[in-house]
Amino acid sequence: EYMGVLFFSQIKMVNFNSFIVVLSVFALSPLAYLGYVYVHKPILFHDKIHTIDILSTEARNSPLKASVIQKKHSVAKPIVKPILPPESDFWLPEINHYDKVDLSDPSLEKLQPYSLYKVPTEEWFERATEKLKFHEENLKHAINHVVDDEQRITVVSCLFDLGRDKLEGFTRTFDEYIQRFQAVIDVGFPMLIFMETRKISQFDWSKNKKVMIIPFEIQDLVQRYPKYFERIEQIRSSPLYLKQARHVGWLIQSPQASLKHYNLMVMTKMFLLRYAAKLNPFHTQYQMFLDAGHLCGPIFDKGSVNLLRQHMGRMMVTYFDYFAGLHDESHGMPQMAYRSYVGPPYNDEKTWGSNECCRIVRGGIFGGTPAYIDAVADAYNEILAQSLADGYMGTEENILGATYYRFPHLFNAFSNAEGGNCGIFTKSKEMGVDTTIYKHGPTPDQWHDKK
Repeated sequence: EYMGVLFFSQIKMVNFNSFIVVLSVFALSPLAYLGYVYVHKPILFHDKIHTIDILSTEARNSPLKASVIQKKHSVAKPIVKPILPPESDFWLPEINHYDKVDLSDPSLEKLQPYSLYKVPTEEWFERATEKLKFHEENLKHAINHVVDDEQRITVVSCLFDLGRDKLEGFTRTFDEYIQRFQAVIDVGFPMLIFMETRKISQFDWSKNKKVMIIPFEIQDLVQRYPKYFERIEQIRSSPLYLKQARHVGWLIQSPQASLKHYNLMVMTKMFLLRYAAKLNPFHTQYQMFLDAGHLCGPIFDKGSVNLLRQHMGRMMVTYFDYFAGLHDESHGMPQMAYRSYVGPPYNDEKTWGSNECCRIVRGGIFGGTPAYIDAVADAYNEILAQSLADGYMGTEENILGATYYRFPHLFNAFSNAEGGNCGIFTKSKEMGVDTTIYKHGPTPDQWHDKK
């Protein structure tokens, strides 16, 4: 919208002076609009990729200087980092209302690995339940929207070079990321990608005419989620966490324990997906997050998404069974803590020995309609905040798992079973192309049937 229109809506014309103000605003509105476009609009890549240069803070603070700075850096077209909502709850998640465990307490070092030093409360679940009440109306309208076009999916991803090529046992070179992600780009789905500016030129964008890139550095992620980053680092460097990681063996060498920004990145993918769903530049019915380096990405193609669409009426997730002993870990999180967040019947101490637990929801691929993404993100945010405050940390897959167990009515889950991480990809491929029109449910008033 033109800035003049926006200003006009805020002015009450009660006298002649106000009328003069309105005329002045409209006279200046073209200039204001040009500044708005330069500063706020992420770039859409169509025929070719352009030279990237993010506008300075000075330009963002003074929109009318944007064009001058643009010429100074010889950028063919405006490619700028959008100004993301500073006051939004999904950019600045709440963590202060949960009491944080003091991880520097020397008594914690005396505990046996994966002992339950604090019994998690139900505070997060109560808060999440209250938040979800505000989503019911939107979810009603999202239920029966019919889509029969297999291309109505925007693929969302993020790509940062965190130095995984230097790990032992979990090594993955950045060239592997490039090869796998290039295969996904070439499929031609609409895509919205958060990625480091310096990496953009390493890809060939010529085969995909619908790509939006939001230049995004790892420090931008830190600045967006400072409280989460601070707490993740407190846990990751705490003596108890390191003791637990060494006890397991594989964990101490894993990216989640070894790489400074890894858990921040994976734990905030849900929020990036929600932002992408709200932006929805290609006006698609579904938004689906796909890891840039996903092993199964090259299997992905336009003719094999019907199974995905069947599951995306709600939040589509995939899972696998991660049965572990009580004094063991579930994807890096203490098993007893994970049971506590997962809830009944797995958190009942009387039956812990007889209930195998629990599923882990994979973070490599998940998505749905904007309404369901929005709702799940609110619940996800609460369990993420409480678990970090409690000092228990796995990865985003534990957080997704607990959200899935507690609010199953928000999810359509697919078991990877023997197919492993590629299960839903290979099964989709087997189905081939069909023209089925999918309707989704249940409505919120039927949720109790799945609780």
